[in-house]
Amino acid sequence: MSFFDKNLAALQTTNAELAGLLGRESQKSRTDSIFFGDLRFEEASLVENATSKDNHFVLTATIENVVHRFNSAYRPLSEAETWAGQYEWKNSKIVASVFGLGNGYCVRELLKSQKNTDTILIFEPSQNIFRFVMEHYDLSDILAHKSVHITVLSLNLAQYFEQLGRHVHWSNAECQLIGEHPQYGKAFPKAKELFYSIIRKNNTRVYTDRNTEIYFGKIMVDNTIKNMKFIKNSMSLERLHGKLQEDIPAIIVSAGPSLDKNIDKLQAAKNKALIIATDSAVPALLRHSIIPDFAVSIDAEKSLHCFAAPESRKIPLLCEIQSTHGIIKEQTGKLIYLHCHPYFTRLYEQLGEQIPTFSVGGSVATAAFSICEYLDIKKIALIGQDLSYKDGSSHVGGEVHTILGEEGGQCELEGYYGGMVKSRHDWQGYLAWFEEEILKIQNRILVVNATEGGAKIHGAHQMPLQNFIDEYCKTQTGITELLDSFQMNWDSNKRELLIRYLSTGLKELEKLASESDKTRILCTMVIDEYDKTKSISEAMIAKRKEVESYNKKVNGMSVYSLVDACIREVTVSWLQDVNLYKEDKKEEFMQFFRSAKEIHTAICETADKLYPLLKEVYQWYLE
Repeated sequence: MSFFDKNLAALQTTNAELAGLLGRESQKSRTDSIFFGDLRFEEASLVENATSKDNHFVLTATIENVVHRFNSAYRPLSEAETWAGQYEWKNSKIVASVFGLGNGYCVRELLKSQKNTDTILIFEPSQNIFRFVMEHYDLSDILAHKSVHITVLSLNLAQYFEQLGRHVHWSNAECQLIGEHPQYGKAFPKAKELFYSIIRKNNTRVYTDRNTEIYFGKIMVDNTIKNMKFIKNSMSLERLHGKLQEDIPAIIVSAGPSLDKNIDKLQAAKNKALIIATDSAVPALLRHSIIPDFAVSIDAEKSLHCFAAPESRKIPLLCEIQSTHGIIKEQTGKLIYLHCHPYFTRLYEQLGEQIPTFSVGGSVATAAFSICEYLDIKKIALIGQDLSYKDGSSHVGGEVHTILGEEGGQCELEGYYGGMVKSRHDWQGYLAWFEEEILKIQNRILVVNATEGGAKIHGAHQMPLQNFIDEYCKTQTGITELLDSFQMNWDSNKRELLIRYLSTGLKELEKLASESDKTRILCTMVIDEYDKTKSISEAMIAKRKEVESYNKKVNGMSVYSLVDACIREVTVSWLQDVNLYKEDKKEEFMQFFRSAKEIHTAICETADKLYPLLKEVYQWYLE
């Protein structure tokens, strides 16, 4: 068996997608550059092996007419050992991102220190180098390793985003290791910039998500429980997946100031494209007698003025069960959940509904874009997506909406028509999200920026809205008839199931309050004993196992996800460094009890507060 076949078989066990792509790419001619829209990355034009002084292979490649050597010409294995030795693996749940696989020497050394809980993400910028080493080196031990995930820039770039999102959490973000294979940064500077940019932006997302959970956790739970009364009028977005007519385009309408320029042109797209309006854009559309096919609202605290008009409440609403209660309760059109609080995800599964899970980005516009991706829409136009000010206004109709810290977050971005436009930090973040998302999907989805103003979105094709409508909006969508065909089929059996589910939740809250209070007392006793003796006894070790056992039971309770969201500020303060290595083992041992005491105190108090809220919904359904 050749090296390539052996390596491909190993890769198939851990990454069948990449293995399949590599096989399909084998017949294509090799190029010297990789293009993503208007972005160009370096590619190796000639890859070869040389021999080191100690008779090992040395990988070389010609990139941009310059020959680069990626291993020591004398002792490449010793070099790899030294390179890997600079990284410490003391922390837990480490995620190591490595720029460049090379010929595998360096990564193989990393694996000698890596623990079972650690992950290695390899970002290989050159398909030609990857194919060459697959053909000339035995990498099967690396490729078959379950904790190693490989991204090849021109083949499966989206996987790197997905793997970072899957493995990096706020609790282990500080445990990341980032490294470059020798000489890769010099050989592939543009790809290196992309590599670090993805990591930086993922870290920003992780910490933003953490801060959002802390700030909105209690509000989201309050909305979630109150919105349970309207579950009869809801359905999952999953029902629409695969049901839309093929090649139906979508137009995402945001509320940027440039929307005034082309909003009236949307009349020509009605029933020939899915018109999806962000909540802030709904009033402007209604003023122009345009009823969108969907509105999107995902914020836990959203101004009610977006849906103040009676006709706005009939529009099918793409939302989350934790979206603003004041909006949900007034809605008479279908509620279509794209996300659901984990507590109610379990319930929907029992009701026969599967709630999809996908990243929605940081804004209602990015959520609308993610929805289009999930629905397999192949042509998406953005309008009103300015991401900048226009003559001092931030929104359509000359409106000015301010945010906290706005003045300190001012910046400039490249404009739709060239030059620079005035923007701010949150819009800059959304722009980065759109550009990265387009980078991932450009081979299968056409994205058109038809805003006709504002900031330039790299990777999106710029086209006037009228041209997009003329070229792509030609088929009747049939969306109204499709939505009318979906019924919740709410019957007595589902009602009884819901009542039983809520009843179980109430019993779990009672148990949480009681047992967590006992755990708090146990932790207090251990802490007091340690403060007196400064030693760890066998009894303390046994009590730790007792607390750990109870923690597992708590995590298994369906209602705990509600409690956890409410106490996120407490859990974050204790758990954000839980994976960091600590020299003082006694202090590390006692930190477990100190954090457990504070967390279970918060659990007890929160369970008591949530009980009457959940009981009110339970009694409402009974009556």
